[in-house]
Order: sequence, then C-alpha cells, then structure tokens
Amino acid sequence: MAVKKAAEIIKKQIISIGAKILGENPLKLKCFQNKVVSSSGKSISFEEIALAAFYQKDQFQIMSNASHVSNYSPAPFGVQFAEVEVNTKTGFIKVLNFTSVIDSGKIINPQLAEGQVEGAAAMGIGYALWEEMLFNKEGVMLNPTLLNYKIPSILDIPELKTVFVETYESSGPFGAKSVAELPANGPAPAIANAIYNAIGIRIKSLPITSEKIWKALKEKK
Repeated sequence: MAVKKAAEIIKKQIISIGAKILGENPLKLKCFQNKVVSSSGKSISFEEIALAAFYQKDQFQIMSNASHVSNYSPAPFGVQFAEVEVNTKTGFIKVLNFTSVIDSGKIINPQLAEGQVEGAAAMGIGYALWEEMLFNKEGVMLNPTLLNYKIPSILDIPELKTVFVETYESSGPFGAKSVAELPANGPAPAIANAIYNAIGIRIKSLPITSEKIWKALKEKK
C-alpha cells in the first residue's frame, strides 16, 4: 500500500508536468501506455516529461515517498505436497516432487511471487532434511561454516511446482496480500507425512536424516 500511495503521488507529478508542456488542463489528461494523453488528442511520452522536468524546465526530479500503517494483516493460506523415495536398507531419502498451492490474494507479479514460494519451499526442504545447529557442552557451535552446516544446493532440490489460487483481498493493493514466510512452513511436515506414508515410521525430530530413518527401521524389525 505504501508503494501504491507513492505511485499515485508520482502519477500526479507526471500529469502536472505534462499539462504544462502540452498547455492542457491536468483534469483532461491521463496516463496511458507510457504517455500522458489529452482528450484533445495531444500526447507526450514519460521519457520526454522526465527530460523536460529535470533538465529543461524547473529541474524537478519526479519522485516521492509514502508510508502505510494498518491494524489488519490478512493471512495468506497454503497447502503443500511432497513425494518422497526412501531406501529401506540405508534410510536414504530423496524428495522427488514438491507442490505448493497458495492463496495470496490477487497475484500482481506472478514471476516474483513464484520465486518467493520456490525459495521458501527450498529453505523448508533444507530445514526438514539437512540443517542442524550442533553445540558442545559450553554452548559453542560445532558447525559454524557451510563446510559442515549443510544446506541444499540446486542439485538437491526436487522439481518444484507452484499453483496460485487467487482471491481478492479488499485491504490490500489491487486485491493482493502477502506470500511472506508461509511456503517455508509446510515442507517439513509434508515430508514427514510422506515418509510415514512410505514406510510407516513417524520421525518427530528435525532434520530427518538417513541415520534416523535407518535406526527407526532397525527398531521396527
């Protein structure tokens, strides 16, 4: 909403400068396809307006800022699915496919929103299977570098699929609401459930390592 407010101020600035250049009433102008267009048929491009404003007229830089405070933060919703493969001899687990279905209101930038979901899903998969902070008795971390604190690389992440179920959020800009950290929440329980579905063993601590699965399989026998 802060961006929307700032953009509305900038739009007024663009129209005001365009009106001076065109000799038109600002009320008769509108922004359309990177131009300011008049009902009389006259038009001028944003590029020409920016050039004239900063270098040829008043040396005015078109810019603005805005802030927004709200007491209402509508929650996004989502459901996530994992398909896994488990080697019952070694406990090795591989996530084959991962799907996220997300309600984040109206999606304004699909590529950016998809990237947010996939990045969060990858982070959640790492949290589920590899990432673990180890400490000694004095509280010193034993694996403080990426050499021994394992995070997934692109080779470890399965095929990710993202589906958006669009709704309209009246309090958000153009019907949008957040994606936020939501897609990072589901991978661990989804993977744990998939493992249980595959081998009938419920692992209740993270990360779910091959060693834990192997030990649980041995105990089950």
